[in-house]
Amino acid sequence: MAQSRCNWTIEYLDQCRDPVHGRLVVGFSGGIDSTVLLHQLCAAGLGYKVLACHVNHGISPAADTWQAHCEQVCQALGVKFTSLVVQLPNTGNLEGNARRARYQAFAQVLQASDLLLLGQHLDDQIETALFHLLRGSGRVGLQGMPGSRQLGQASLLRPLLGVSREQIEAYARAENLAWVEDESNADTTMTRNYLRQQVIPALQQRWPDLKLTLQATLQRDAEVLSLLDSVAIDDLAGIADALGGVYLDGFASLAPARQKNLLSYWLRRHQLPYPAASLLDKGLPELLSAATAAAPALRWQGVCCRRHGNGLYLLRTLPGLPPAPALGTGPGQHLADFAPLPWAGGLLTWTTSQGAGLHIDRPGRLQLRRRLGGETLRCGQRKTLKNLLHAQGVPGWLRERLPLLFLDDELVGVAGVPGWQIPMLVASEYQAQALETGWCCEFEINDRYPVILR
Repeated sequence: MAQSRCNWTIEYLDQCRDPVHGRLVVGFSGGIDSTVLLHQLCAAGLGYKVLACHVNHGISPAADTWQAHCEQVCQALGVKFTSLVVQLPNTGNLEGNARRARYQAFAQVLQASDLLLLGQHLDDQIETALFHLLRGSGRVGLQGMPGSRQLGQASLLRPLLGVSREQIEAYARAENLAWVEDESNADTTMTRNYLRQQVIPALQQRWPDLKLTLQATLQRDAEVLSLLDSVAIDDLAGIADALGGVYLDGFASLAPARQKNLLSYWLRRHQLPYPAASLLDKGLPELLSAATAAAPALRWQGVCCRRHGNGLYLLRTLPGLPPAPALGTGPGQHLADFAPLPWAGGLLTWTTSQGAGLHIDRPGRLQLRRRLGGETLRCGQRKTLKNLLHAQGVPGWLRERLPLLFLDDELVGVAGVPGWQIPMLVASEYQAQALETGWCCEFEINDRYPVILR
């Protein structure tokens, strides 16, 4: 392979050789971009570190054929291969759903110190920037995809962002590579395809240097974005709370432009979509000024920004709950043992503690049930569960998910929520005393995108 044809690979190959990175996980669709990326790694002698990861979305009738092709390519190159089949929701934006599914699949594969390499190139970057610009969802100027970023304990790298589609095609032809063509790329009802096939070529006819100009603009605007991130980090340092959100009064005291900048930084750190400017201009002031009893929330593209107490939080989309009255069979789910148990999108865990928790002679009599309304619990005096949960500060979106512990038909305990610093509730007559061993039940659920102070 002649050096003149791959001088744009040197910098990223040096990064891939760095022993700080364990495996090189390549997002391998079988298309020309990821095929060139995988071939370059192998040609540079890095195949021993590579794991090619193919995500089968099941959208195209040829999806299984593509998967088989990718496996054959990896066998010929002598690199490890894995594939994951994902299920996409029937509702929502197909492109967005597919992208989220891919990253969830990658997350299943990635380990600490891995480097995830994706094959997006300069033309993809320009399409992304124009897409954001035309949707009004960018923070400043033109914004594309970051060349690199942290991804949990792993790292993500897009080494071909400065390489044009023409360069990639020339490399693939010179090396006689075989790749698959996604027939959906011809569908101009999809925004990115429309930009690629109609808008950008028309602009280039008028401005032949369009791509180089936009690339320079992206680099310049990235510097501006870095400065704005510094402002957001400074603002967050003073108002971040201990629960992963921001203090409502502190956020409200910021100028509107800094509120939007902080929110945008928060979203970007979690790779979440930015709301349309019109939604944000109207919805954010309403969210901040609404009465607490109204349970105000701002929603867009699967993201929810919501108030709770004196906090503002970004919430994940939790799985739907099965129909009431209960999870499991019968009126409730009997506890066969105290092993960790998946429950309502979270995990129910148990520990023992002397003088705390639920003291019961026959744990097998306990049942887990969901809240239906009207339950009461004797804590000193009998109180409604609704009032107890409000007093405990349990967020409204979690109250129907809380595991309730019944002994026969009597409510004797409610799981604590450690992520919200909420302790377990136990009925007075079942509370473990000083020399007694009690069972402590906690409901762990990942319901928020926390602020990141860096």
